[in-house]
Amino acid sequence: MKNTTFEEVKKIVFEEIKNDLSDNYQIADGKVLTEILDDVIELALHLSNRKPNANNLKLLKIEIKRTTKTIYLQRGKEDVTSISESGRSSNFDNAIETLSKNIIKNRKRLNKF
Repeated sequence: MKNTTFEEVKKIVFEEIKNDLSDNYQIADGKVLTEILDDVIELALHLSNRKPNANNLKLLKIEIKRTTKTIYLQRGKEDVTSISESGRSSNFDNAIETLSKNIIKNRKRLNKF
C-alpha cells in the first residue's frame, strides 16, 4: 500500500467534501472552502493533541469533513442560532463545539503529558 503524504490526504478530503456538497458547492468558492478546511484541520489537530501527519488526518477525517461542510453551508449566518421561514424552522449547531465534543466522544484525543 502506498504511503500518502499529508497534502495528498488533504486533497482527497477536499474532493470528498466537494462531492458531498454537490449542488451546494460553487466552483468560485474553491479558495474559501480550502481556507475553511485548513482552519478546521488545524483546530482538529489541536483539539486532539495530534501532530499534522497523514495518519492523524485520516483518523480525524469524519469530524473534519462534517465541520468543514457545516461551516461552509452556514456562511453569512454565523450569528444566527435558529431561523424560521415559511413555517420551516432550522437550528444551527456550533460547528466548533460539536467538533470538540465529537473528538472527545470518539476517543480521538490524546492525553497531554
